[in-house]
Amino acid sequence: MAALLIAARNAYPFLAPSRPAYGEVLIVEGWMPDAELEQAIRVFDTHEYELLVTTGGPLLIGSFLSEYSTYAQAHRGELEATGC
Repeated sequence: MAALLIAARNAYPFLAPSRPAYGEVLIVEGWMPDAELEQAIRVFDTHEYELLVTTGGPLLIGSFLSEYSTYAQAHRGELEATGC
């Protein structure tokens, strides 16, 4: 039981490391909220990336009302609107 408790307490730093390599391409998950997207834009501008790529599957709700059919397209639209 103690080993399980120790593993649970130390799982987050192991499973969610944040060690950016700052290469040429920044990849942004399409499901991210707008606040994190704004942070990604700041990182993109600060670290001289050449390309920003968005990912994401289909919008499951409201896609017939939107010009975007995937999360990736929706974030692309947001990024273009901000001038990124």
